[in-house]
Amino acid sequence: MKIGHSGLWSRLAKEISAAETADAIEAILKSEPYFGKRIALGNAPSRIYQAVRDHDWPKSELAQVRFLADSLAAGGDITARRSRQLCRIERKKRGGDPWRS
Repeated sequence: MKIGHSGLWSRLAKEISAAETADAIEAILKSEPYFGKRIALGNAPSRIYQAVRDHDWPKSELAQVRFLADSLAAGGDITARRSRQLCRIERKKRGGDPWRS
């Protein structure tokens, strides 16, 4: 899922951040042609909702894209928070943070 691709997050960020439920996020994503026709959403809306409601949700768009990518990286097998923790651990093992290069 390429949510940062071609300004997609810029178009959806405010709506998704303000969504009150995972169902609302699903409706927002389905209204977007990129998601509505090309991608099976599965449990992504609930995982996105979990990430945007996290107390660590960043303020800047770029940080939000990165936070969301790390939150969704495990594909729903674990919580968004644990997914971010594992991403940090793996980055450390590999010698740094690719977001900062």
